[in-house]
Amino acid sequence: MNPQEKATELKDKFGDKALEFLEETFIVWNIKRDCEIERIHAGDTSEKVLRGLNICNRTLNYWNKVKDILEE
Repeated sequence: MNPQEKATELKDKFGDKALEFLEETFIVWNIKRDCEIERIHAGDTSEKVLRGLNICNRTLNYWNKVKDILEE
């Protein structure tokens, strides 16, 4: 689902509270990202950790695009 479709879905489902619900998503993904960064700083640069960080970054990028659309 592209960011525009997701933004529309959130607006339809949550109305004016869509951004509020989206903030919860950011909290969770930022926590996951921080955990992966901590592992890297601790010396774990395994494929699993790097893949996890990449997934977090891509997911946060997606949700930021959705947020930008909702804020318009």
